[in-house]
Amino acid sequence: MTHEPMSRSSSSFFRRDAAGDEETAALTPPPPPADDKGGAPARRRRWPSSVMRMKGVGSVMVGVVFLALLVLVHRWVGLDASFLRDSSMVSTSTRQWHPHHDISTPSAEDTAARRLRPTARQRRATCPATPPSPPPTSKPATGGEPAASCPDYFRYIHDDLRPWRGAGITREAVERGRRHAYFRLVVVSGRAYVETYRRSYQTRDAFTQWGVAQLLRRYAGRVPDVDIMFACDDRGRVRAADFAAAPADAPPVFRYCRDATTLDVVFPDWSFWGWPEVNIGAWPATLEAVRRESARVRWPEREPFAFWKGNPGVARIRGELMKCNPASDGKDWNARLFSQTYRRSYQTRDAFTQWGVAQLLRRYAGRVPDVDIMFACDDRGRVRAADFAAAPADAPPVFRYCRDATTLDVVFPDWSFWGWPEVNIGAWPATLEAVRRESARVRWPEREPFAFWKGNPGVARIRGELMKCNPASDGKDWNARLFSQDWNHAIHNGFKDSSIPKQCLHRAMFDHSSN
Repeated sequence: MTHEPMSRSSSSFFRRDAAGDEETAALTPPPPPADDKGGAPARRRRWPSSVMRMKGVGSVMVGVVFLALLVLVHRWVGLDASFLRDSSMVSTSTRQWHPHHDISTPSAEDTAARRLRPTARQRRATCPATPPSPPPTSKPATGGEPAASCPDYFRYIHDDLRPWRGAGITREAVERGRRHAYFRLVVVSGRAYVETYRRSYQTRDAFTQWGVAQLLRRYAGRVPDVDIMFACDDRGRVRAADFAAAPADAPPVFRYCRDATTLDVVFPDWSFWGWPEVNIGAWPATLEAVRRESARVRWPEREPFAFWKGNPGVARIRGELMKCNPASDGKDWNARLFSQTYRRSYQTRDAFTQWGVAQLLRRYAGRVPDVDIMFACDDRGRVRAADFAAAPADAPPVFRYCRDATTLDVVFPDWSFWGWPEVNIGAWPATLEAVRRESARVRWPEREPFAFWKGNPGVARIRGELMKCNPASDGKDWNARLFSQDWNHAIHNGFKDSSIPKQCLHRAMFDHSSN
């Protein structure tokens, strides 16, 4: 694929001029909006239409975003500004982003496009489509003009877009990415529009879109029209093996991560602009704070251990890392590794578990003995029996909802027995009564002759195996209809398609003839 010369500013990311610095505006997280009455910050935040001016260091990552978008749009097929202006998504955009006003997340039926207003202007500089490797050492031009060469790492942008190098990116390929996307981002004539498909984890979407807002402000009038699907989860999902015969058919889905087996287009991590849920600020400010604190303790005076604290459940390799802690046999790898729990519990598990204990005390007043227990609100048992084989009594008696033959956790009634409001499931007795009532409405012979299940297949390996019982491509039909439940979509739809009692329309008839 031949690229035309592209307008770009590289060393200007670090440049200061008399007009004032705008570099770290891209690093400034969106301010929390107050409610209309001037009260506490609203729960759902949005970024302002005009971006505040800030002082500080430059953001190379913003340049990466800009170049990625520009390279992408130069090979776009079948998409232009006129199409976008005439599209229903853009024409339904009637609400602008305003500071200090809370607007709830749009539903699936009413996804309104949201507008960002760029305001600043910057001078132009050119950057070659193929950056040199290694990059030459360049001196700033006279008069403070930026250098013309791109950093060496810009070559990864071309690597990410290689599947579409020959044929370009078609509108159909973009649309195929919708099933992966959390939101769709369209830039038309210097303005960005967002269509939300589902909620992202915490505020990943807000901070990602905030970064784009800063890009438009910093390079006002220079960001081309572009249409991208964006996924806010970590791991790449567009498998290269699925498009080995025709790589250009792969949907160009933007994500924070990818590996050698996937084709997702890498975009700067949302936390570059901030991660308030875990009290992490913008990267430059955080790195500066690390340097400052690091200088307080001289190297010889530090603890002689490798140290790490984080969530070991994110990836298998983190679980392996935890094995480097001091072992029961006395082996010490000089590492001190800790599990960091950022959330009190998933959803309201803790609240409903404690509610159950409260009902126990109420129902059996004066009969519940004194007790002191530790409770974990996750599903899988963690107290491994193998770790306490020599002295089982040394194992901590941790209460949990689940255990298996390899763990020693003490099983406690599932929190959902008292209710699970996040997925619209009431207390078990009431739910079972509703199931019986709805089940009586359809006679057994009149039901669909399939086994039916809808849920989250990612919870356990056996659920993933269960999904294989759906009709196969070779014509084999096990008389089962199994579906993955998207709870974010269900929430937006008011749980219309996920009510358990309303699903009593099937009768189980598994085909065991092949067993």
